[in-house]
Amino acid sequence: MIKPASITLLIASALMLSACNQDKPATAEETQAFTDKVVVTAVDTVVALANPASENPAAAYCEFLQGKLDLPTGVCTLPSGEAIEHWELFKRDHQQTKPQIGIANPASVYCESVDGKLDLPTGVCTLPNGEALDQWELLKRDHKQTKPQIGIANPASVYCESLDGKLELSTSICTLPSGEALDEWKLFRRDHKQTKPTS
Repeated sequence: MIKPASITLLIASALMLSACNQDKPATAEETQAFTDKVVVTAVDTVVALANPASENPAAAYCEFLQGKLDLPTGVCTLPSGEAIEHWELFKRDHQQTKPQIGIANPASVYCESVDGKLDLPTGVCTLPNGEALDQWELLKRDHKQTKPQIGIANPASVYCESLDGKLELSTSICTLPSGEALDEWKLFRRDHKQTKPTS
């Protein structure tokens, strides 16, 4: 961040360089005008640096209310005699409006739809019967997700499961309740002998 003093020095340097015309010396009036500009700029900088409100909106607000600001403590004493920390005063009088939420939390909406009481900080929904559980657990419990059906089921896999077998998908091995383990398609073909069609 560039400090006001640095800006002042930069402006003064630029003014001095622009006033230096090697071909024609400056007149007394030009020299006086230049000196006045430098002095005004320097005074403005000193005033800005001495004024705590120049970079602090809370201090500026204190001064706007004609309060007296104690810089070391940050306490603003108002004309009414009230003494309050300047940022607290600023926040008190400049209440921020909370942004509107775009879409409601579906778990919270569901909790309230079943007449539950929701504790927002913890997310716990207490139902009318006294049961208390996480709002998302309640939503999941009451809205079971079904597994999506993808295409047509593998008939060999369906057959393995119909025999209460355990299917290992990565190897396609079906382990029957008897302990027999074999490829699901071998099991399917073994138990479903196909006859050749006659013409």
